[in-house]
Amino acid sequence: MEAAVGQDLSEAFSTIIEYFPSGISLIDGDLHVVAWNTQFKQLLKFPDDLFQGDPLPMERFLRYNALRGDYGPGDPEQLVNQALKVCSLRQPHLFERTRLDGTVLEIRGLPLPSGGFVTIYTDITERRMAELQYRAILSNASIGILFTRDQRVMQCNEKFAEIFGWSSPEALKGQPGSVFWPSAEAYEVIGSKAGAILSKGQIFSIQCPMRWQDGSSFLCSLTAKAMDPVSTAAGTIWIAQDITDQVKAQQRIHDSARLLTSIVDGNPVPTFVINSSHTITHWNHACETLTGHCAEDMIGTRDSWKAFYQEPRQTMADMVVDGATLTQIASEYGNSVGQSKLIAGAYEFESFFPAIEAGGSWFLLTAAPLRDAEGKTIGAIETIRDTTTHIEAEHALHERTQELEKALQELGQVVANLQLAQDELVRNEKLAALGSLVAGVSHELNTPIGNALVTATSLQHATQQFTELKNGALTRTALESFMSTSLAGADLLVRTIGRAAELIGSFKQLAADQTFDQCRLFSLDEIIADVSTAVAPKLRGAPYELQVHAADGDIMLNSYPGALSATLLNFINNALLHGFDGRPKGVMTIRSRLLNAHEVEIVFSDDGVGMPAQVCKRIFEPFFTTKLGQGGSGLGMHVAYNTVVSVLGGSIEVHSIPGAGTSCRLVLPLTAPPRNAKEKPMQ
Repeated sequence: MEAAVGQDLSEAFSTIIEYFPSGISLIDGDLHVVAWNTQFKQLLKFPDDLFQGDPLPMERFLRYNALRGDYGPGDPEQLVNQALKVCSLRQPHLFERTRLDGTVLEIRGLPLPSGGFVTIYTDITERRMAELQYRAILSNASIGILFTRDQRVMQCNEKFAEIFGWSSPEALKGQPGSVFWPSAEAYEVIGSKAGAILSKGQIFSIQCPMRWQDGSSFLCSLTAKAMDPVSTAAGTIWIAQDITDQVKAQQRIHDSARLLTSIVDGNPVPTFVINSSHTITHWNHACETLTGHCAEDMIGTRDSWKAFYQEPRQTMADMVVDGATLTQIASEYGNSVGQSKLIAGAYEFESFFPAIEAGGSWFLLTAAPLRDAEGKTIGAIETIRDTTTHIEAEHALHERTQELEKALQELGQVVANLQLAQDELVRNEKLAALGSLVAGVSHELNTPIGNALVTATSLQHATQQFTELKNGALTRTALESFMSTSLAGADLLVRTIGRAAELIGSFKQLAADQTFDQCRLFSLDEIIADVSTAVAPKLRGAPYELQVHAADGDIMLNSYPGALSATLLNFINNALLHGFDGRPKGVMTIRSRLLNAHEVEIVFSDDGVGMPAQVCKRIFEPFFTTKLGQGGSGLGMHVAYNTVVSVLGGSIEVHSIPGAGTSCRLVLPLTAPPRNAKEKPMQ
């Protein structure tokens, strides 16, 4: 203890002051520092030379603090004067000062009867840091924290206010605890239960509906601990969590598990499920039926191997749970193991299992991982498909395919001939849709030729049977059956081969040179008249009529009359076959007019059933017909398009309204382009 000259203090008092944990200074009535302890010098970091002299004016110490910035920014002298005024009041004071180095001092001044005062300086830096940490933890906590006293809110963090729908913790201060409960009755009941537990020093926990500020309710988890069990009113800490979403998520998980159980049990495909510990959790009824092992004996065990093998070994589901690769699974099951094309991470394996059922069975096994929301494998599901019938059918199909391949050698020759025709057409660039043409012809020819082959085979078989009967006991019934079969077969052969001949004829028409005749000068009226004359016999006695409305004045064309007449005949035949289908009568019209000095317009129309838009868009495609198998080859309008565009050098467009008929509009040049001109592509 250091003291100014003349200061008389007892040795005991000096010892107490010296070892006091806080800094102490004694100021007399003249504001002179007359006594101090070591803590005073150290806490305020005063140098020794500051204590030289007698007396020691307090102003000296205040100026030192001001100059080193302890009082903050400003003029040091003004700051010193302000501090002296406070000291001269000789009133009790308590305040905190944060120094530039971060040290926080609590300064408490107490006036003395003699006119001076004692000042106590305490380093509360750690306490303030602890308080800041506490406040940071309280503010940033992800759970709601509340402190109540006498059943009123004293303090809470922002999370608590957020959970209960309040704007801020300040808005909750002073509120009664009942504001958080759906009703006063619920508050009283829960309060009674909580009080009994808290008074024993125990933790009270409950999950129950709580009240939002707007009056709505939510599911909350509450935990409480009394500050003093003897007097719970002294204060209670409450921790709250909104568990509405958590409970819903748990319910969804429960529902999902129940749904999975329903799906697995109701699945007609034998199925079992194992968890991450390889324990069977599901073994459906279909699996029981197939394997002979009941669910009661299998669920809860690791014996899924019993479904397939005599000795314990890993199933594919076990290997999937362990995260095995395709190579590892293949080393166990062979190269027939493959990855599923439908399920990511799943594997498939098909093999013969001799231990199942009498004579064994073929099974296709599929094992897929079960993953949680984070993608972690938590189990596996394996399905068992009995493919014995399928495998046997494949073998039978293979044998039958070999027989058919041998029987279709002649058709192969036909296809080869069509391929030669295709190559020729490509070289001559006669048809824009050649690839589609050959594919369509091959498809169309397969049906009649296939029917003919089947019929011929049947006739051959019937003839063999008849021959055997002829050498044995031939009955009248057998003879009549053979004759009936032969006649029916012959009739079918004639019709199918005739159909094939028609298709080949149509193909020859498309593949042949499109020069219908020589280019010459002709009258449009004469050509239309010739077409009318040609179809007259077909229309005679029929409920259909062809009307011609020629242009004023004869129109002369230097073009190909055969191509034009064939196109018009095609329109007429198309109307008779398709346009008037189901109509008791109908009218067809041909109109012509001169568009300009270089072009003529010809419009063919009917008042038939018309076409929907999707049919009209495809009408020029080769082999597209709505009368497949009913006399329509699908080539007519395709031929008409190529004739108009490639031979006559014009354009063609079709318009149709369902129920109101169809019209085909041709725009042709009066002088056809040379035949070697580049053909226009089909639009």
